[in-house]
Amino acid sequence: MMAQNEKDRLYWLIEQYLSNKVDAWKFCNEFFTLYNINLDLNKLSVFELSVFDKLDDIVSRYTNVKEDLIKYPNAYYDDKTLKQIVLETKLILEKENSK
Repeated sequence: MMAQNEKDRLYWLIEQYLSNKVDAWKFCNEFFTLYNINLDLNKLSVFELSVFDKLDDIVSRYTNVKEDLIKYPNAYYDDKTLKQIVLETKLILEKENSK
């Protein structure tokens, strides 16, 4: 089931990506659009805002173009790093939301 609002859709999108239902490019594009354009940031807690801001930094610098990763070391994030950061984000949010 798809999320009802933009905030829920961020959480849903993370789940979709981690379960390989959307690829990295689609995840990054959807996340960027949701977080930076469509979402009213006032709907997020201060904690969520800080966590999603960090994820946004990674998402905005993702590439799977090997030449870019080689030519510009430390400028971009690869598939493995993106997956790791998204998983860490999910776990951090789950821990906070379970309090």
